[in-house]
Amino acid sequence: MSWYVRLFDPVVFDPKLLATVQNAFDAAWAMHTSDFGIGDPLREEAREVLARAIMESAMGGEHDAERLQYHGLGELLRFRNQPMAQVS
Repeated sequence: MSWYVRLFDPVVFDPKLLATVQNAFDAAWAMHTSDFGIGDPLREEAREVLARAIMESAMGGEHDAERLQYHGLGELLRFRNQPMAQVS
């Protein structure tokens, strides 16, 4: 997820919050890795959706890893369940 933090420049997270965000991302992704396996054309987009949701929530003031994780999961599930016609 550190690759995604760069997209939020000049936003800077302190090391503790950055570790919390990373842990939330890793835990959420581990729960849905099988949904977007290696070679899945939506894998990277799904990772970006998850990362963006977690980062935006953290920037909004949420610093609890579990709540960050579940916010990200909600967005990832919405992405996964979108109609295939919308997916390019």
